[in-house]
Amino acid sequence: MSNESNSLNKYLAIKRQCYYEYHFDPLQLPQDSGYSPTLIGKLKKEAEGGNDIPYRLECALSYLSGCATNGCESPEIALYYLDPLIYPQWDTDVVLDRHYIASLPETTQPEQITRAHSLAAYAYLKKYYATEEERQRIAQHALSYPRNGTQADILDPLDNIIRAASHANWVASMRMMTHAALSAGFAFRAVSEFLGVNFEEYSHFQALRRALDQRDKEMREIECQARISAGHPLPDPRVCAGPTCEVKPLEMHKITVVPCDGRCPSYMKPSYCSHQCRESDWAKHRAICSPRASSEDLPPNTIKLNSKESRRRLLAYMRSMEPIDPLENLDFVPYRDSEEGSRAGSRNGRVLFAMDMPSSFGSNEAGRYAMKYYE
Repeated sequence: MSNESNSLNKYLAIKRQCYYEYHFDPLQLPQDSGYSPTLIGKLKKEAEGGNDIPYRLECALSYLSGCATNGCESPEIALYYLDPLIYPQWDTDVVLDRHYIASLPETTQPEQITRAHSLAAYAYLKKYYATEEERQRIAQHALSYPRNGTQADILDPLDNIIRAASHANWVASMRMMTHAALSAGFAFRAVSEFLGVNFEEYSHFQALRRALDQRDKEMREIECQARISAGHPLPDPRVCAGPTCEVKPLEMHKITVVPCDGRCPSYMKPSYCSHQCRESDWAKHRAICSPRASSEDLPPNTIKLNSKESRRRLLAYMRSMEPIDPLENLDFVPYRDSEEGSRAGSRNGRVLFAMDMPSSFGSNEAGRYAMKYYE
């Protein structure tokens, strides 16, 4: 496959990962003709007239996929185009609040800003996973496309994963969770656990935590249904599920078996007579109990973070954030036609904006929703 063809495929794949809610069926997504220099030229002319958001999004996509650089993916150049679209305090302070929403121009489409944050999460995650060769290329691109001090150390893996998670949190706050935002969230959760920091204790990641927990639940249910379809028997709560258990089934009544205390569904919850039996069954049971990254799943560059200094930095960052709910006094509700075109309407909350989106986590059904602020 040629570099050009490979880049076009990546362009479409990245667009699907960053532009659409992850529950959407790929077959139902809009048909996209892919990368087009002609389209970028057209959008550039529109940008000169004041509406530069579509142009910047398209440029970011073209550099992330390598379409604009002969197959060479460039997350750093993509961020150069995305920086002006994201939160004014730059991207480590990304929190969805009414002040930010109210500051957006009347012509701004919130889904476009959400896609910008989703692309940013993808770009920072790419830099976090970068190989040594890719890191050298990123440094070269940074010289040609300086980002005016937006990021002090563009190659710092800890800083990159923090920024990826911050953007993923913004996307989650908008109730439009994408595959890119999920990947960034899971990676950040794994790094946090690897360093002994529980990011779930910090309220400013509440939206991201909620989205990851929902996806964990879905993954467990998918695995359970797959096992049932394959004819696997349901666990007997009276019998130890340990594959190496030495207690015979007929003698189980003489001992105490304890059900798994994990997050597995009750109808698939095994019981064990000892800690050793649970450990011996963990490789099989984990997929329906805790389908999440662990230290052995982490990418190679995470090894560089395994130090007291990295843990201190991550804790300092987490504690520096104000403990706020990203959706405090904000809510998504079905949009009424009578409110069309008005940000000030409705006595039952002030309409900040409206957009077409799937209903909150777990549905393919799209509809028009409004974000309201309640005094």
